Amino acid sequence: MKGYELKDKFPRKKRTVADLARFLGNRAQEHPNYCFLLGAGASVTSGVRSAGELVEEWRKDIYLPLSESTIYESEIAKTWLTNNESSWYIPENEYACLFERKYDLQSQRRNFVEQEVDGASPSIGYAYLTNLVKSNHLNTIFTTNFDDLLNEAFFRFTDIRPYVCAHDSSVKGITITSKRPKIIKLHGDYLYEDLKCTTESTAVLTENMSDKLRQFLREYGLIVAGYSGCDKSVMNILVDLVSKDGFLQNGIYWCLRHNDDISDKLIELLDNESVFYVITNGFDELTAELNEFCYQGEISVVHTDLLARSMKITNNWLESKTLNSSPSKIIKNHIEEIRKHKKNSYFASALTKLVGENKESDSQSKLSDEETVTIIELNSLISRCKFDQAISKINEKLPITNKHHFKKQLLLYSYRAYSGSGDKIKAVGICDELIKIDPDNPTHYIRKLKVTPTVEAKLILADQAISKDEYSWVGYYEKAQTKEQAIDFGVISKMGDKLKEIEDCYEISVLRKPHIRNQSWKAYFKFLLEHDIPSKQEKLLSIIQKLQSQDKFSPEVCELIYLYCEKHNSTTINESTDKEIEIFSYLNEAIQKFYPKKCNDFWGIIVDASLEFNNHAFAKSKKNLFSDDDFEGNPSDYYIAMANYYLEISKDIDRSKEYLQKKILYCEEPELLSYYLNILLYKNEITLARNEFEKYNHILSFEHKKNIEADLLIAEGKCNLAVQKIESLADDPYFDHKYSSKISYAHLTSGNYQKTYEYCNAVITRNGFTKDLYTVRINYEFAKRKLNKKPNKSKLDEIINTSLEKDVVAVGHLLIGNTKTCIEMLLEQINKRHSRIYSYSNWPALQEVKSELFTKAAFKPPIVDLASSESS
Repeated sequence: MKGYELKDKFPRKKRTVADLARFLGNRAQEHPNYCFLLGAGASVTSGVRSAGELVEEWRKDIYLPLSESTIYESEIAKTWLTNNESSWYIPENEYACLFERKYDLQSQRRNFVEQEVDGASPSIGYAYLTNLVKSNHLNTIFTTNFDDLLNEAFFRFTDIRPYVCAHDSSVKGITITSKRPKIIKLHGDYLYEDLKCTTESTAVLTENMSDKLRQFLREYGLIVAGYSGCDKSVMNILVDLVSKDGFLQNGIYWCLRHNDDISDKLIELLDNESVFYVITNGFDELTAELNEFCYQGEISVVHTDLLARSMKITNNWLESKTLNSSPSKIIKNHIEEIRKHKKNSYFASALTKLVGENKESDSQSKLSDEETVTIIELNSLISRCKFDQAISKINEKLPITNKHHFKKQLLLYSYRAYSGSGDKIKAVGICDELIKIDPDNPTHYIRKLKVTPTVEAKLILADQAISKDEYSWVGYYEKAQTKEQAIDFGVISKMGDKLKEIEDCYEISVLRKPHIRNQSWKAYFKFLLEHDIPSKQEKLLSIIQKLQSQDKFSPEVCELIYLYCEKHNSTTINESTDKEIEIFSYLNEAIQKFYPKKCNDFWGIIVDASLEFNNHAFAKSKKNLFSDDDFEGNPSDYYIAMANYYLEISKDIDRSKEYLQKKILYCEEPELLSYYLNILLYKNEITLARNEFEKYNHILSFEHKKNIEADLLIAEGKCNLAVQKIESLADDPYFDHKYSSKISYAHLTSGNYQKTYEYCNAVITRNGFTKDLYTVRINYEFAKRKLNKKPNKSKLDEIINTSLEKDVVAVGHLLIGNTKTCIEMLLEQINKRHSRIYSYSNWPALQEVKSELFTKAAFKPPIVDLASSESS
């Protein structure tokens, strides 16, 4: 019999959750009238497999070898076992008899249970249940489960510490009158050897457990959830007590789902006048409704303490397919509240930081409540890329304010709005207004520097910022960055004196702020790695040693060691003739020092190092140390690293996609979105990528948005539109160096080789043959080949001999006829980073070797989901 059939057999026995809530609330002096009895079904959404799932698995494992059959069907297996294995097989108590048959010894059964519950975390239903205990609607919970979810729920969601009784000797001392909540594990706990899970042990409860259950049921009614009623130990007591005077005077209310199988013992129990059934959608939905009724609509599971203490658990709720598809509006509302709370917490953190930055020296000025609301509204508009609306609101407020501090705040938001929209001319004008109001503030000059187009003007502004505060590290950092970028893009000469000027700026910056968190340390280190500087080796080691003296095993130090090893293609650094650093040993020691606090900060470095040095086993061995737990700052970098692990090391692009799809819901960060969209394009899920871009693009800057949209347009076959998007960024002083590769790629993808040839030729003529334009040169030579023009072998040889990008070198080999070398190099790159096979599959220059490359890489390309492409 199924749950839905009970209405025919027991038409007067059906009750609703609202009835149950009313009975719970009908109590004298807030003294509970009911106990709860939880079975295995309550733990399913917490990550513990149901008894039914385990029985199905065990029955199959036992039946197939015994019957020597190669085909398994549940009903056939039950019949066969009943007819042939009746000495031990008991159909009405399959869980116990199959468990006993599958695992001979108690220690084996305990080990199995321990593995089964490992990693489970309380579902939202447990949060509701602890609320009911906290409000004195319940005080005692019996359970047949071995897991520790109840106790974990009380620890995470309340300040209540219940008395947990898991073995017979301790239950005797429990008193009914004690106000301290009680959890009584009728069958024991997996931590103890005496857990009850065999046919014999579940036939009867131990004497003390039986006496205590009877004692409580003399005083209380009973609500049952997630329990099938198949084991005799509990059911025999319940059948016995409902027929006796003085017991279960408040009745038994058995909660079950529509399609649950109804045991014979439950049918027998329902024949009694004080036993009723309640149809629910599950444990989470039941407790959600009870909580809602008892709290009269108060959203009591969504509060700051819960989210702060239980980030991992609430993340599991947000990612749970079961909870997100629950028919319960209560659960859906609470899940959405939690998701909003997490988003708002990031927003609040950013706002607090922003207001802190914007206070500057005018600390005595206070914003009124109305002004604070305006600032919050502006921040919200700008964060959602509603720049026009933000500017309109600012223009309303600016003319009517006479408060110096509020005016500065409005101008600062105006700067953000104009720079975010890509209107750098207006942004420069706002900076000029800020400088006029506060000419001695170096930050205004730095802001103007960031939106000023020419290198010369940027350097003047950096010097002006320094002149306003020569002891600030920021001006020197920005000056060094400006000059370094100009050199890298060939805008100014890479002469020794220019390099010395950059080095001096970095030196002064770290001298002004020696703290390990000063970003100049990393920038200076990378600058030394990339350029030919006198005493370069000594300076690199000196930086590492200086930062080690502050915090030897910090993530900052580990990252510099990794960057050094990456550049030198070696896993070791020789500090001296008798002392060296080995990157993986160092990371291992760092993790041990910080574990578990701040351990997640190392995960990205571990993944990168494991990939760079083809030591995937190292990342695999460390993965279990990391989890989506608490973060002091933005977890975006960690989420990207984890997705990177799934894609590159596990080679599971679907898992990487699913992981990011969940994380982007409540961690809307530009880099996370960019990585997620790349994954979708790798999978050729172009329609979904477009939809997700439209949904989340409000978090992207003007430049970033144009870049990603160009990638989408190329994937959609709209290459001319992609070029137009990129060309809208033409006021960037480094435009050719940043975007010419993508534009030439778009032309190649469209098959317009003449246009590619002309465009690349113009870029090379304007800028010369520099390393940052090697990809443009490759596209140029490929277009020439397609136009039956002779390639420039000397230029291709130079790329092959000097480029650090191995895949670019591989294509260079292909263009001069070294096909075998090209494929070998590409396979080596794919072996290090699995994602490269997806990138290579779209490169126009590799189309002629794609089939051979895919065959040797054992790669099956994904199916394109695009219905049609527009001609470009």
